[in-house]
Order: sequence, then C-alpha cells, then structure tokens
Amino acid sequence: MIFNDYVIQLNEKKIQLDKLETIIQKFKECLELEEKWTSEVFNYTYSRYIDSSRTNSGSSNASELCVKTNTYFTELRNSIIEIDYVEFGEILSELQQNIGDGFKEEIVKIISDFKKDYKEIHNYIILKDIDSRVEKYEEFIKSIRNIIYNYESLKETISFVDNINNNLTNNNINNDFKLRLMNSNNDIDELLENLIIIKSIYTKIQDVVFNEENVKLRYDRIESGSLFLLLSGATTIFAVMKPMLEFGYKVYSEQFSPMAKMNLLEKEVKVRGEYFRLIKEVAEMNGKKIENNDATQNLLLNLEEDIKKLYSKNPFILIDDKEIGIKELKNKNIPIEFLEEPKSEK
Repeated sequence: MIFNDYVIQLNEKKIQLDKLETIIQKFKECLELEEKWTSEVFNYTYSRYIDSSRTNSGSSNASELCVKTNTYFTELRNSIIEIDYVEFGEILSELQQNIGDGFKEEIVKIISDFKKDYKEIHNYIILKDIDSRVEKYEEFIKSIRNIIYNYESLKETISFVDNINNNLTNNNINNDFKLRLMNSNNDIDELLENLIIIKSIYTKIQDVVFNEENVKLRYDRIESGSLFLLLSGATTIFAVMKPMLEFGYKVYSEQFSPMAKMNLLEKEVKVRGEYFRLIKEVAEMNGKKIENNDATQNLLLNLEEDIKKLYSKNPFILIDDKEIGIKELKNKNIPIEFLEEPKSEK
C-alpha cells in the first residue's frame, strides 16, 4: 500500500462525510440554543436576579427563568426531532463500507462513536417524564458535541493528508499524467525497464506530433510498492498517450476473455488503426500533417511493441486512478508471445 492509496481512500470517505453537512449543521444549531440558554442561566444566577434577598423581583425573575427554560427545551427537542435520522443512518452505513487499510482503526472508531451517540440522542428524544429528562440531559448534550467533534476531526484528518499530498506534488494537483503499475515487483531492473518503456512511448508520440517543440518527460513524484508516477510533459502528447494505453490494454485483455479466439492479426490492424487516428488528430491540432506511409506504419508498429511490453509486465495499471487491464493478473508477468500473432506454418 502506498501513500496515494491513503489519499484516495480518505477522499472517498470525505465525499460521504460531505453528505452529513446538513445534519451536522442542525446539531450545531441545537448547541447554539444550548449555549444561549446557558448564558441566560448564568446571568440570572450569577447576577442574583432570582435572589429575593437582593431584589424585590427575585420571585418573578425565577418564574421567568423557568418559562425560558421550558421554552428552550421545547425548541431544542423540536430541532433534534427535525433531523433526518434515517438519512443519518444510511450515511453511516456508507461510511462503514469499503474501509481500506488507510486509517482503518480511526475510521471504524469514529463510526462506532457516531452510532453510540446517535443511540443516546434517540433514547433521550423518546423520554416522557421530567426527572428522566433532567437526569439524562448532560449525556444528551455531550452526545451532540461528540458527533460534531468526530465529524470535524475526521474532516481535519482528511484535509491534513490532502495538504501533505499537495505538498509532495508542489501543490500541483492537476498533474498531466498519473500512472500506477499495479505489479508489486520491486526488482530494480524491472523498474528501469518499465520507465524506459514509458519514456519510449512518450518520445515516439512526440517525434510525430510535434514539428520542433521538445517538451521533456519528467516526474513530479514517484512512490514505491506498486510503482506510482506523477508525470509532467506535453499535454498534447498525454492527450494521445492516455487513450492509446487504454485502448491497447483493452484489446490485449481480450486475450483472456471469451473473445480470446478473435484473430490476432485482425486485432493488430485494429490497434494500429486506432493509434494512427489518435496521433493524426492531435498532430493536426498542432499544425502537422501526418501521412499513412511506411514511416508512420513503422512508428505505429514500434508503439504497439512498447505498449505490448508494458502490458506483458504490468497487466493491470491505473491511469488517473482509472483501472485498466485485468485486476486478477496484477502481480503476474504475461509471456509476450501470448499477445502476438502466431507464426503461420509453412
């Protein structure tokens, strides 16, 4: 597991947490009522407005405070009842699903606390007698505070991790190309060969798409484990490279599907035709005319070989977090001859 996995997992939880925003705001409004009432009680008691030995209106002030307390409790209870607890429960269920290893213990605990405090609030709402309401009041308010605290605590953790992630990429959160090779092989030779293949694909596209401009392929960030790359370079090259990889991986993955008996020669023609279309489209946007001649066909053949090599070493990859290839084969190397047209018998 790499750091980027933690970022992805927590951001998925953030999407679910954001659904709680309206509910959390209602809990905050309940606390605002409680704080306003607490301030009034402090004022009445500390200033001794209800002390008949200090003021002739002590008795009436005490009665007024009782009325205000009853009004406060009615408003508080009505505000709590207005909260959609069915939606609250559904969001908690979503939060509980697909918890990855990143911050798993913390997230599980927060969800458990959410449920515990939700139960406390629900049990308090249905109380009828005054003595029970008084006895359980402090725990009730504490549960509201806990829900808000846990919500904001988890959001703060996600924001903290996001900030680290942004700093690791020099705050450039819109990197041109995010690529992850899911094969966890940490052999140095394999690493270098994968990087050479990726650079080769980029360079070949650059040679045909651009007239004179030469934008080098660079890395903004690399993580080990399964190789994770944030690459920067020419946007127009990436505009070809991304769909080219996606298309090539789709076709090669069909070798391991019920469509495996499809003629391989037909597939290679299909692949090169799509590669040519992608290159021609972007090249013409840059003012360069591409002819479908022998030189172009050789380039397409070389590109196909590079992508085939990348696939054979990494049958499952992520491009901008999108899954490409066959997940079940992520830690496998596929013999490249499986992807090639069989030699005809003489």
